[in-house]
Amino acid sequence: MKKKEVKIRLTEGELARLNDNVAKTGLSRETYLRLLISHRVPVELPPADYRALMRQLRQIQLCLTNASARPENGTNPFALQNILQALDHTLLAMQHAVLPRQAILMESEASNNA
Repeated sequence: MKKKEVKIRLTEGELARLNDNVAKTGLSRETYLRLLISHRVPVELPPADYRALMRQLRQIQLCLTNASARPENGTNPFALQNILQALDHTLLAMQHAVLPRQAILMESEASNNA
């Protein structure tokens, strides 16, 4: 498919808003605009504190995994396994609740298809 170039003129304020919105998603400006044209709303990246929390939870999960692999240190492997499963469930729930998907359908588009 041959690509065509489209030029538009924006005010300084419009360009600043576009650049701010694009920066929040982590996408390129071109990808951001293509999603809007296809009636999809780009989703913002999660905040930095969320990403830090996820790193901490993964570190806890790794420590628990290592501890459960060595029952000779006096830990109860079944109790640790239960903790690991609960932690894994929590991590997945947080990811589904907060992590950005590539894009979601605009509400108006979704309601038209319902």
